[in-house]
Amino acid sequence: MVAMGKGTSLGDPVTVEQVPDLVASRHEIDEYLNANRAYDMFDFLLKELITRQPADPLQHLLDCLQTPHPTGPLKIVVAGPPGVNRRALAKSIAETFGLEHISAGDLLGEAGVDTADCVMADEEKAAKLVVQKVKEVSSKMEGYVLDGFPRTRFQATFLKEESVVPAHVIVLKASAEFIHRQQEEGTFEGKRVSAQVLEQKLHLFSGHTSAALEAYQDRVTFVDAEGHPGDILDEMACVVCKLPCSRGPQPPPRVVLLGPPGVGASEHAARLATRLGIVLVDANDLEVTRFDNPEGGVEPKKSKKQMANEAGFRKLRKLRTCMDVPNQEALQAADPLGIVGVRLRQQDCLTQGFVLTNFPGTGAEALALQEDVRLCPTRVIALDASEELCVKRLRCVQMDPVTGKVWTVVPRNEHVRKRLLRNPRDHPDAVSSAHKKYMASIPGIFKAFGKDGRSMRLPSDGAPEKIFRALADFVERPLPLPLPEP
Repeated sequence: MVAMGKGTSLGDPVTVEQVPDLVASRHEIDEYLNANRAYDMFDFLLKELITRQPADPLQHLLDCLQTPHPTGPLKIVVAGPPGVNRRALAKSIAETFGLEHISAGDLLGEAGVDTADCVMADEEKAAKLVVQKVKEVSSKMEGYVLDGFPRTRFQATFLKEESVVPAHVIVLKASAEFIHRQQEEGTFEGKRVSAQVLEQKLHLFSGHTSAALEAYQDRVTFVDAEGHPGDILDEMACVVCKLPCSRGPQPPPRVVLLGPPGVGASEHAARLATRLGIVLVDANDLEVTRFDNPEGGVEPKKSKKQMANEAGFRKLRKLRTCMDVPNQEALQAADPLGIVGVRLRQQDCLTQGFVLTNFPGTGAEALALQEDVRLCPTRVIALDASEELCVKRLRCVQMDPVTGKVWTVVPRNEHVRKRLLRNPRDHPDAVSSAHKKYMASIPGIFKAFGKDGRSMRLPSDGAPEKIFRALADFVERPLPLPLPEP
């Protein structure tokens, strides 16, 4: 075989210094494609060609690329029973995001149909009017808010025929008692109707809505419509800002989950790691003791029981770290992130992704993590809870070193009761001290990670299941759209 000369293969580079780093290049390419949602962009363009089959495909693709959002114009459906101020809320959302407001009631009114005293207008006529308007708006590559449509499965078939797939379906919910009270107090939306007609409309909505929106169940969000209008509108705007999960290949997630003792950061991190199939890295298990002896200096003298407890917990942490790295101490000394960096650079974390908890604890550590190209987090979540709640949650927590079970009540078995250990960090004074340090460090940590939407502070005073759903949703979805400037 004839040699092709220098610079034509990896085995024969021009110079040693110019050998390309294909691994780093692949990482940069994956990060770029994911950050710019390239796969979703091409998915949108392909769907447009398939569903519309334009005479001039190239010009149509160019028109598609002129939309404000790379994955196509926003399409929102707002549904709700009468009396929840649905029309006004839908119109406000349309104005906020620069979308066309398409109201089935308004279109029927313009066509000379009075819907005030009838339970339901002609379904086919309403569907044809709405679809015609949707076509008109879509031809200009503009987004819209579809208000009060579809109401039945029959009306939904018209949207399916036009390949209308909304990004979000917002369903406003309110009790019948609240709606009747609205009418009695004179704050009912639209024209006042008889109690009998109102009751029939409510039955119609409850009986047909689930069937009408059956095809969009994966994008339905329920919003409580009994609160203040401003709060309802804010919640609806947050829903609209959420982007659907990408169908394209994703780089391994790199999640940082922070929180003071008592908010369950380690537990949420473990559950998230299982859900996503990524590696759990708990800095406390790596014996990172940033919260121990926070003032520095000589530690106070400890009792034999305290020393035994700490020794037991150190042993348990070592069993959970899965660390078996040659020359670990030398690598730890050379790594800007210390032992945490050594763990994160292992192959399982680089290929599968990781969720890191209890680190970073300072702005300097956060900056070092942010500046690392391979380890820079894709999401940062800080769980917030009051100091009193954190102390209360950990007051009775103890662990069985034999079984690893965590006890929040006193076990009946005397042998189990005697071997229970209490983490020194769970004592009220230690929890209060750690909470104060955490709250003081979070602003600097978030500043180091920047303001590009990857970081979120999540109130954690509520139910653990609700908190986990919120943080998992934030991790799994693309970064939300920024709220438009008022």
